[in-house]
Amino acid sequence: MAQKSKPTSELTNAAADLAAALQRYEDLAAEVQRGSLDSEKALGRATKAVREAQESQEQIGFKLGALVAAITGARERQQATSEALLARALVVQARVNRYEQFAEQLDELGNAAREINQLMQGVAAQRGAEAPPTTAETLAGLGVVDERIGQAIEKARALLAEAKAEDAADIALRADGIRQQMLAVRNKLRMVEKGLGGALPN
Repeated sequence: MAQKSKPTSELTNAAADLAAALQRYEDLAAEVQRGSLDSEKALGRATKAVREAQESQEQIGFKLGALVAAITGARERQQATSEALLARALVVQARVNRYEQFAEQLDELGNAAREINQLMQGVAAQRGAEAPPTTAETLAGLGVVDERIGQAIEKARALLAEAKAEDAADIALRADGIRQQMLAVRNKLRMVEKGLGGALPN
């Protein structure tokens, strides 16, 4: 199956054909002008050259029309390409904006995770102090931490679902990592709760 000629080749070929036809016309016109008219044979050559020049002029018209058509086609292709590029650029920009939103949500989750870890470290430090808090006070503090963990887990799950729905695999992976991290912290909290022999306040 023959390959379709490239748009650039069509334009180049049309321009080359027109240039060749113009050169042919100029050569024939020059031949007519410099040819002698002093014999029947010379007149015959001049008549033939004039006829060929006229035919060549008609060819120039055809070649010029082909070049105009090629230019029109090139302009239409350029316009179609520009429109497609603009549409894609809008999609890319929308995706960039969405990823910026994802990044803000990840930052919020990261900050929440750090705060929760700090709260857990604070509870551990208080239990090791010279005057540790009562079991009830410790459980109350852990209850606050547990509530923050639950909020972080839900936000991570929501972000994970959004990222999966929008084919943002890297964001989904990071959101799931934070979710698993918070689940691990909650497991540690449950172990502390069990060790205290009590239950976290609702």
